[in-house]
Amino acid sequence: MSAVIDAAALAAAPKTLERGRLYAVPDGAGGLEVVDLERYGETPSRMRGTVVTRDAQSFLKYFADHVMDWSRIYVDRNPDKPHIEAVLDAHASGEGRAGRHEHRVALEFRVTPEWNIWLGHSGKAMAQGVFAEFVEDNVKDIAEPSGATMLEIAQHMQAAKDTTFQSAVRLHDGQVRFTHAENLTSSYGGGPLAVPQKFILGIAPFEGNAPFRIEARFRWRFADGRLSFMYVVQRPSDVVKAGIAEFVDAIAEARAGMILYGTPMTAAAAIGG
Repeated sequence: MSAVIDAAALAAAPKTLERGRLYAVPDGAGGLEVVDLERYGETPSRMRGTVVTRDAQSFLKYFADHVMDWSRIYVDRNPDKPHIEAVLDAHASGEGRAGRHEHRVALEFRVTPEWNIWLGHSGKAMAQGVFAEFVEDNVKDIAEPSGATMLEIAQHMQAAKDTTFQSAVRLHDGQVRFTHAENLTSSYGGGPLAVPQKFILGIAPFEGNAPFRIEARFRWRFADGRLSFMYVVQRPSDVVKAGIAEFVDAIAEARAGMILYGTPMTAAAAIGG
């Protein structure tokens, strides 16, 4: 009798849950298994997933290709973890219709290698030779004075690392001038070496940003007749906020009425999962 019941269950017709797509069929163990025929079709019934873009233009292009009246863009300006994400199938406002929140496009904030390098060495003292090599490796990022000028200064400091500095005088032009001993190498002719008190970087905090002008204070220190050098990037958090604002402003200019400041619900929460 048990075998007869099992055979009858297996022979039972599938129960329609959503015509043309979802069916409940016997699973052979006395229960039912839901079968979704969407996977066997030529195209899915709707868009799902999250596309990740790297700049505002790409974000807006994808958004424009799939936008609906009820699509929404969520912006989080947190400088430690900025995030911009659009929910293309969000809830339809004023219509009482819930969206599934399964089709999204996000703008990922990727810190540039240049920002990591300069911020990573900010506030750290470097010996003359180490600093000269650092400037050589990253000279293209220096906007003012010119990279060539800073490279020349770095090379001079490296060449003079074994000399003894006798005095330092602050000048009216904002520079510090070091006067060194008679045994300075002949390429300098025994003259003074001028070092700026600050320099300007031209780098972007995030990929997709235009380069920002970022001020760095220059510092020097005597120790046992030798000099070490250090720079300090000024107000890096403001630079990060400006980088975020550049993306947000570009998106707001194109889609101001669709922006919400906050975090979207998950797809599971949207459908009560």
